[in-house]
Amino acid sequence: MCSYLYRIPQGDISLDELRVAMLSDLSEKELNSAVKVYRHAYGDTISEAEAFE
Repeated sequence: MCSYLYRIPQGDISLDELRVAMLSDLSEKELNSAVKVYRHAYGDTISEAEAFE
């Protein structure tokens, strides 16, 4: 399991730290794709930053 996942619920990780940590497991293209899918699930009514958050 990804080492950063346990830190998310406690709020012990900033969004910048999370992005860097996720990029150790995913490519930039994979992460961007996941954000795009999440935005689409919300009817494209949220920004990329909001989708990542």
